[in-house]
Amino acid sequence: MFDAISRIEIALRTQIAHVWSWYSQVSNPQKEAKNYREKFTRSSFDSEKNEQKPSRYFRLLKSVDDNYQANRVAFTEKHIRPTAKHAKDLHVWEFVEFATFGNLNTLLAQGLPDAVVSEIAQKFGFDGKDKEIFVSCVALLKEVRNACAHQSRIWNKSWTYTNAQKQSSRESKRYVVDILKDLSFESWKYEWNTESQQWESMCSKAKGETLHISKNRTAAVLTVCNILLRAAASRSQWKERLKNLLSGEDVPMPEMHVHLGFSNAHWHEHPLWK
Repeated sequence: MFDAISRIEIALRTQIAHVWSWYSQVSNPQKEAKNYREKFTRSSFDSEKNEQKPSRYFRLLKSVDDNYQANRVAFTEKHIRPTAKHAKDLHVWEFVEFATFGNLNTLLAQGLPDAVVSEIAQKFGFDGKDKEIFVSCVALLKEVRNACAHQSRIWNKSWTYTNAQKQSSRESKRYVVDILKDLSFESWKYEWNTESQQWESMCSKAKGETLHISKNRTAAVLTVCNILLRAAASRSQWKERLKNLLSGEDVPMPEMHVHLGFSNAHWHEHPLWK
């Protein structure tokens, strides 16, 4: 899992740096408030403390700068050249190197202009109407990455992600397959035919129900990773290694795919996994 997310993360950092600098026509777009969504740079008033709250733009820059200040010596040794005193003054490709995955998620969900997010989403194979689904996938992977990085359990785990736009509503928590159901990919609309022993196009609108037996199990997260890896690392052998892990001779228990949340042993033959 962490291997897939690491490859996606590298591609994400690269695309944010490339598209954002191209769109803004400067090498350090993070420095100017005009290169973010207007709402992101606006401060708010805390009535309880009777004071102005710093904007999300300010908090983002501080978070990245804290990481930069803690690691700038190693960075200078690596590149052997003078570096900026603050992260906001770095070139954008350097800035995203010090941004956490959470910072990148904040940029996509709240900070970057819609045109920039749409362009980045297209780089990962999501068209304009699927832009918000792409952002949701990144938000989900932030949760999974944190679990992997802290050696938390991902086996038999149920996953949800927090929708940054709806944190105060009941809709803030979403299940993985509920995110994927909205995809416009034609290859999503297939079901397993037990007679022909193959995946066939289906007429019903219940997309994904026959590929995953649960809305929120790790299988659905693996499908998200595979979709994003098509653009992030098209030559990766990750899905072949995953197939061998779940069906090889040394598999720790029979029907591993079921325990993860796949509906049958032919999950890897589904068009989304081709």
